[in-house]
Amino acid sequence: MKRVLLFLISFFLIIACNKDETPEKIEEARVESELEYFNYEMDLEAETFTMEYKIIHTNLSSFDVKGTSRVELTTTDPEEFTVARVQMPPPCPEIKAGESCVEALKETGELGVEELEDPENFQWEIAAYYFIVTEEIR
Repeated sequence: MKRVLLFLISFFLIIACNKDETPEKIEEARVESELEYFNYEMDLEAETFTMEYKIIHTNLSSFDVKGTSRVELTTTDPEEFTVARVQMPPPCPEIKAGESCVEALKETGELGVEELEDPENFQWEIAAYYFIVTEEIR
């Protein structure tokens, strides 16, 4: 009888301890990216281009994050292709919890008109933009 009583007491103690140990959900890093504007202009006479954009990255997490952003550009060219841009150094290397960081770019350069199949209708467009979290600071 003592053995059964000791077994039941041990069993209920184990069950009672396990009820208190519910696993805690770990919050995932959440960074929202919003495109404020994008502009691409070509000057075929001068054979130059100007590209500018502004993206706002907002850390929705309750902790700070470190990382980098990535902007993917695609073309309207018949032989469509996509290019990924990662600015170095990153414009937003760290975003505090609940805060935002602005990524802005204005770039002017030479346009390789001879390389374009249809320069009159060539256009860059933003296909995707996002923030890549490389470290969570808890």
